[in-house]
Amino acid sequence: MNYLQPRKPDKDAGIRFPRKLKALRYHNPAGFNYKDETKFRNCIVGLEDQKIRYYHIGHRSNLRNIYSSDWPSSLKSLSETLIVLSRFKFYKKQLTGF
Repeated sequence: MNYLQPRKPDKDAGIRFPRKLKALRYHNPAGFNYKDETKFRNCIVGLEDQKIRYYHIGHRSNLRNIYSSDWPSSLKSLSETLIVLSRFKFYKKQLTGF
């Protein structure tokens, strides 16, 4: 399987999202609609506030402004940072065993 190619649309995504959000203790997993852009953006902000917590609380303003035209770039910045951090942790664990 080539992980670099985009995935095909998933018929079961609407079923899996609430289950995964419930596991993350998201406040309203049943009411989440991944096709609604506002709810999607609120979900990302909620996950950053409660679970990810990469940004200092004062630096989340760009991500919190879900109606901004710059919001996609804020999400891209966060996701790229998290990808780099996860790769770093993976390689560190391989090298050190921790």
